[in-house]
Amino acid sequence: MTTPQVKRLNVRLWDLLDANQQGPSRVKGAAIVDSPPGLGKTTAVDAFGRAFHRRQILRHGKDFDDGQTLHIPVCHVAFKGNTNTRALNEAIVNFYNHPSAEAAETRHLRNRNLAALAAESVRRHGTRLIIVDDVHFLKIHTDEGEAVANELKWLANEYPATFLFTGVNMTATGLLSESKTSKNLAMSQIARRWTRLTLPPFEHPVGEHRKAWISLLGTIETHLVLANA
Repeated sequence: MTTPQVKRLNVRLWDLLDANQQGPSRVKGAAIVDSPPGLGKTTAVDAFGRAFHRRQILRHGKDFDDGQTLHIPVCHVAFKGNTNTRALNEAIVNFYNHPSAEAAETRHLRNRNLAALAAESVRRHGTRLIIVDDVHFLKIHTDEGEAVANELKWLANEYPATFLFTGVNMTATGLLSESKTSKNLAMSQIARRWTRLTLPPFEHPVGEHRKAWISLLGTIETHLVLANA
C-alpha cells in the first residue's frame, strides 16, 4: 500500500527528476529523505527507484548500441561507517560490475581514475537516478568527511543523473549546514542544492487522520488470511 506520506514524497521526487532532465546544462538539484529509523524511507525510495526504472525502460528500451550496452536507469549504493571518497567511487564501479572493479579493490587504480571510470559507467548505461542510502554515516566534521562532501558536489555536476539520498536526523549532522565560512563552503552549497524531504509517522487516528488509518488497516486486512475469522 502507498501511504499518504509516500504519495506526497513521490510527487516531490518526480518533480525534481523531471526538472533536472529538462535542464541538463544547469546545476542539478538533489533530494535527501530525512526521517527517523523504522519509518520505511529506504523502502519508499527503493519503490520509487523501481518505478523510475520501469518508466525509463519503457521509454528507451532495455539496452543501447544494438544490444551491446545494458540500460541501467537507476544506480543504488550505500554509505558505511568508514566511507571515504575512494570507497564511494568503488561502490559505484562495483554496482556496474565494471571490468576494472577488481583492480580498484587491489588499489591498482588511483582514486581520480576510479572516479572517472564511475562517471563513464553512469553515462554509458544511461543512468538518470543515483540512490545513496544511509548518508548519515558520513562524518562531516572530519577532513575525510569534508572531502566526501566535496566529492558529492563534483559527482552531482559531473553525472547526467539526479542524486537521491536517505539519512537519519540530517539537520544535526552538519552536512546541511548553512555556514558561509570558507571551511564549510561545501556544506553551505549542499544546503542550497539539496531539497530535504521528510517521511513523517502516522498521526493519532482522530479527525482527518482517521481516514488514513482505516485505509491502511483495510489494505492489510485484504492481504491477511485469518483462520476462523
